[in-house]
Amino acid sequence: MKEYTIDGAEQLPDRIIKISNFNQEYYANSTIDSMIYKVVDSLENPVKNCYVVVEQKQGHAHLLNSSFKTNEEGIGHFGIRFSDQLDTLRLMLSIPQYRKMKDIDYELYFSTKGNIYNSKMHILEGNYQNYHNGAHYRKALRVVLKDQYNNPIDRQKVYFKRKGSDEILFETTTDKEGIASMGGSSFPGSYIEAFSDHSDTATFTLFGGGFPHLSSHISDGEIVVQWDKYEGENFKSFTVERNDGVVIAEVFDQDITSVIDNSPVVIGKKYTYKVILNLKNKDNAFTSYWINDTIDPAVSQHVGKVFKRYDYKHFYSFDKITQKMYTWDIDEFKVHKEFQFNRVIEDVYQTSLETQFLVRTENSLLVYDAVSNSILKELKFSDFLGENQGTFEYAYGVASGDVYVFFKEEKNLFAYYYYDAQLGTFSGRNIYGKGNEYVAELCAEDDEYVYLKMAGYESYSYRFLGTLITEKKGKLNSSKYSKFFNSNSLYHPQMNRIYNTNGEVHTLNTLTPIYHQDYYASFIGVTKDLQTLLFANRSQFYFIDVPSFNLKSQRGCYVSEHIDGVFFDESGSNVIVVSNSVAYKTGV
Repeated sequence: MKEYTIDGAEQLPDRIIKISNFNQEYYANSTIDSMIYKVVDSLENPVKNCYVVVEQKQGHAHLLNSSFKTNEEGIGHFGIRFSDQLDTLRLMLSIPQYRKMKDIDYELYFSTKGNIYNSKMHILEGNYQNYHNGAHYRKALRVVLKDQYNNPIDRQKVYFKRKGSDEILFETTTDKEGIASMGGSSFPGSYIEAFSDHSDTATFTLFGGGFPHLSSHISDGEIVVQWDKYEGENFKSFTVERNDGVVIAEVFDQDITSVIDNSPVVIGKKYTYKVILNLKNKDNAFTSYWINDTIDPAVSQHVGKVFKRYDYKHFYSFDKITQKMYTWDIDEFKVHKEFQFNRVIEDVYQTSLETQFLVRTENSLLVYDAVSNSILKELKFSDFLGENQGTFEYAYGVASGDVYVFFKEEKNLFAYYYYDAQLGTFSGRNIYGKGNEYVAELCAEDDEYVYLKMAGYESYSYRFLGTLITEKKGKLNSSKYSKFFNSNSLYHPQMNRIYNTNGEVHTLNTLTPIYHQDYYASFIGVTKDLQTLLFANRSQFYFIDVPSFNLKSQRGCYVSEHIDGVFFDESGSNVIVVSNSVAYKTGV
């Protein structure tokens, strides 16, 4: 039996009084360490050493202690940890009976709520809907506010505003389910944000007369057009169009949000794309929403002066502005290697070796090797000329390492000198011709000859003509293969053919035309397998089958300037087009 005394006299507990402030809010998964109560007798005197039992009659909380004993002031306390789910609790505090003492109980009710801190805003309805500007939203923009345990949070203010703006469009309060909504007249803008004071932000994507977030980009040489997913009702299809009138695709699957533009494009021309969202109505018609995005389909790089000698994996360029030589990777279309010279460079010239070039300074030629990225040798102009006087015009190198240099002397005669790499000597002085007849380009070299292109004259039919001649060790054979052809025509020793930029094809042995077509081009290229010939001008690509010379395909390749070079990759599926020091990569 329990005995309660005060000043030696027997004292009986009469009631339990709450001391803690129960007006505060209790959050799910929170803990209250001390809930304070006081036991008094009928005269309101505190009862000390009184044993109070705490029982949970309803709910899923955890009691930190199931009983307590009062102190000298009649005060005791207990603790509780609430469930992480919303809960309604009923607790009973009772004092065990003593003699004929009446039953003394205290019943306590309270509910937990969602924790507003770290709360999340979720969209319930109204996202990805279409509506007419100025009209009502078809569906209210409804959100629900929940805590990290997915409990709804009620009686919290929710604000709606345009993305990127601080102006509050609408303010409301969550109901007991944590839900808030905004309806009525629509507001301009494709993105409406909903948030509360302690939550993250939920963003509605709306189609008010324009389909949002249309974009286009280059991926692996292909143009990709993509847009946000439409999750509204009455979907019929997407129509993807280009500003030149080409319909790229008609998409009937609502989950598809991108297409590849495989239609022919013009290099250097920017395109505008349009995606139309077609929606059914009661008459089975549709309404269109669209937005524009502009893209240049050709990936471009500034390259400077390029060289026509290449291995189908790399091409080489010299940029006079940066004073650097570059080795370019054709597949990745980026710089593979670069070399910075330690003196001022005027120009660069080819040799028969694919990885070696002649670099001209003010008074000398440097033999540059692209593999080792180094200068192998310096050849001074004074060593070539000796006591003679002349102005540098052109230089080239051959596979043996010999270097040939041309100087313009008095009376516009062109003097021919060469450096013997094996002997290390400078010699030779042959006159090539008069006026504007001089070596304009090194074409190719085989076991028997070096093939050179001589400058000719200009006329209405041929912008720049030349004569193909051969030589070896300084001995010219200009009469054997004398034939006029265009400036950027291609001679290929493996094929034993000259491909003229006016569409003529000649065998080297006979120099008789074996094919002619009016494919006037500013440049010619050929694939690695020698099966496809490319005639390129400022507006068209013509892909010709070799040796049938049938037209395989053609496509636009507009460039604003003249074409300085074309390079196929190893597979023949991509072409690098160089125009005015800028290289463009495009698919075949």
